[in-house]
Amino acid sequence: MAEPMKLRVIVEEDDFRRLDLHSGKPKTLMDLHNVIRDTFGIERDFRIQFMDPDFNDECMNIASVQDIQDISTIKLVYMQNHPDESPSSRQNTSSTPGPSGSPSSIHTPQSVSSLSSSDSDNTINLSHSDSELRARAWPREFIIPRFSYGVEVQLQRGNETFRENCTRLKNR
Repeated sequence: MAEPMKLRVIVEEDDFRRLDLHSGKPKTLMDLHNVIRDTFGIERDFRIQFMDPDFNDECMNIASVQDIQDISTIKLVYMQNHPDESPSSRQNTSSTPGPSGSPSSIHTPQSVSSLSSSDSDNTINLSHSDSELRARAWPREFIIPRFSYGVEVQLQRGNETFRENCTRLKNR
């Protein structure tokens, strides 16, 4: 029998839930997707991200169920569908097994040009070439915005802890 697994799921920005997988890690991403959808009653289309320890726990798109471990955090990123599309069927998109055996989307040239900016939530479009960016000097002074009182207190405590024992502030 597979080892039971617990996951912290960020369903919305302010909605964190526990997912108990009593039968262990799902065999495929589609199985994980379906378990999340059924357990939490989610009807919208979403992709799954995990907090990658190799990148300071930044969220990365999950490529394989092997990316997730017991007692780790995953995040749901909701897809914004075009009005004439259903969540599960995208036009001009075919699905083929990726390197890990899980489906990966292949967009035809027509579908790439029709993708909206919301389809790539974490993509930053740069209007300048890399060589132009490297030629520019850094600003002499960086303007740091004011945060809410609670955030300022957390940052101050984090800085004090770092100065005392070099422990970095953790994302929660």
